[in-house]
Amino acid sequence: MVQTEDLKPGVILGAALRGEAALPRKAKKTATPTETPGERLARLRRERGLTQQELAELLGVSQPVVSDYERGELRLHGELILQLAEILDASADEILGLQPARLKSSVTHQRRPGDVQRPA
Repeated sequence: MVQTEDLKPGVILGAALRGEAALPRKAKKTATPTETPGERLARLRRERGLTQQELAELLGVSQPVVSDYERGELRLHGELILQLAEILDASADEILGLQPARLKSSVTHQRRPGDVQRPA
């Protein structure tokens, strides 16, 4: 912790001349190499061309609930993961980050307004 006496001009100049930092440096934020389950869910949803509202309708929940899942405010539970796997055409392992994303064909999932359907 920086003490008040450490902030005197002479102390700061002396530290600079010695090549030392006068004030503690802030830790750099580093990007995590892996996505959280919520970030992965958001990415998979966008890749499939679905909005949060459309995914919410398919799951039978409200849009704010989907937002909470994507932001990590709510945890994904077992039954939900199975529903998401079916809706998003992804494995449960892919949703959880235990398996890398499957290579998709060059054709992307295109949707038209009104294409949202509930799984059987």
